[in-house]
Amino acid sequence: MSNATLRFFIENGTGELSTQKESTNSLGECIFSYTPQNYYELKSKENPSVKITAQIKNSNKSSSIGFKLISTPIVMIYGYQESPEVYDNLSEYLTSNKFSCNTLEYDSKAGVIAGSKVLGKFLSDKRHEYISNGILVNKFTLITHSMGGLVARYYTTSKEYLKNEDVNKIIFTSAPHKGSYIASLGENFYNDQSIKDLAPDSNLFTNIFEASINKGLNRSIQVANITSQYDEVVTEESSNLDEWKINTEIFNIGENNFTMDSILSGDLLNAPNHKGILNNMRVFQRIGGMLNTNLAYPSEKQN
Repeated sequence: MSNATLRFFIENGTGELSTQKESTNSLGECIFSYTPQNYYELKSKENPSVKITAQIKNSNKSSSIGFKLISTPIVMIYGYQESPEVYDNLSEYLTSNKFSCNTLEYDSKAGVIAGSKVLGKFLSDKRHEYISNGILVNKFTLITHSMGGLVARYYTTSKEYLKNEDVNKIIFTSAPHKGSYIASLGENFYNDQSIKDLAPDSNLFTNIFEASINKGLNRSIQVANITSQYDEVVTEESSNLDEWKINTEIFNIGENNFTMDSILSGDLLNAPNHKGILNNMRVFQRIGGMLNTNLAYPSEKQN
């Protein structure tokens, strides 16, 4: 029916409705948008159901559409010379709590910029995959470890990201936001782009991030930052985001048993606390809490 005056209302569930016009066009169509309340504010263990009804004013003629909401899908990004298996325990924990988890697979030796390109395509492909299954997904939550955090930072402050805007939150764990001095030593044992990127005086930190959106941390994305107290690879100073006024939560995973002999032998990757943060129940529970609440937005970077 053309030019019919309508009223829209949420018959079941919560959220916000908006329309450009409250009447149908010449084809009998009227477009509306629905914005759900944050999933974590809905007090139900089951996926919440929503029913939206359009009714012609001053009549009993109506039409309804119903659907279910899901939590924002998670994409996990591992660090240098790691693999998807590093997230097995965290993924199992989150999946058991009704979160949808995916892990980005990429060549962690190819450098941060190369990893960012893989991430952008992965999110686009995942988005289309969800849509093909009848699930509308616009944004993802990124959980990152170590160099994976730099991949997320580069992508979300790049020109490519401005076309997609497909990230809602980033949760960093043991990310070397200012680089790792261990990486400088690592150049004696490894010769790839990533080990060069991870050095504190690399072009990534001295030029690329400094010239990117908000100097490397997008203000439109919610952020949380976690590290371990005795991380052998990433110091507390390097892991903090104080310049953007983001709090860093520090967990005691265990004592530091990493020795100079370990470094000089090239055994840089078997650092138990650096990886142990992804196998700690207290950290799992805290990440779960972060997924279930609003996080802080970065401020403009303080020089």
